[in-house]
Amino acid sequence: MKRVMIVDNDEAWIRSLKLLLTERGYEVYAFTDPSKACDFIDQMACVACVGESEMPDAVVLDYLMPEMSGYQVLGRMGYHLSSSCRIVFVTGHGEQLRNAKLGQMGVAACLAKPVDLDGLVAALEGQAA
Repeated sequence: MKRVMIVDNDEAWIRSLKLLLTERGYEVYAFTDPSKACDFIDQMACVACVGESEMPDAVVLDYLMPEMSGYQVLGRMGYHLSSSCRIVFVTGHGEQLRNAKLGQMGVAACLAKPVDLDGLVAALEGQAA
């Protein structure tokens, strides 16, 4: 089973996305507080040191959140994530995501809200949407 972490300040969207991804066979970690998501990754990294890791295989990040941006979240947790972890940014401000730095940070896709579920799943799986 693939594990996906969702970090977005929109609780209703997270609930819907979690339900849809769970129905498609994903194990989902969902956070509305980006600091708690980062703390979770820190804890999982410590667990990984002893061999039992439940690190996500993919992370869906809202690009613009009140507490910290998705870019900041990725900067904080990125060094704990495996190089094969798929990073997908979502936002209501799609034009702001056309940034070469994101590719350098390992971002697999940048999707505009409202997000097409099939396109999101394709991005999570590493397929062209």
